[in-house]
Amino acid sequence: MPIIPEEEFSELYSKNMGRPCVPVALLIGLSILKEMYDCSDEKLIEELYFNIMV
Repeated sequence: MPIIPEEEFSELYSKNMGRPCVPVALLIGLSILKEMYDCSDEKLIEELYFNIMV
């Protein structure tokens, strides 16, 4: 599995404002799952919470 260089994306995020950054690899992985299973953001999060708890 290729490693995503997080530091290349660091300049896109503010270090002083807002919430802590979500890792880019996580965002890309969730986007891939969302497309694979053709689901909404809400359904993806629901499935994620359910499957992590099982």
